Amino acid sequence: MVTADSKCPKCGNGIMKLFPETKPLIPEPEQSELRARCTACNYEDTVTIRSDD
Repeated sequence: MVTADSKCPKCGNGIMKLFPETKPLIPEPEQSELRARCTACNYEDTVTIRSDD
């Protein structure tokens, strides 16, 4: 898992940006994760959500 707008853990050159997924209108509970893709190597991973309370 990565955080959005962090450095890519695979190549170290790109930034992990959130991207929209094309899913059914009624997603399965296990498919409701956010995904991020590296701007350099297109590596994909799930995104952790951090709260800055």
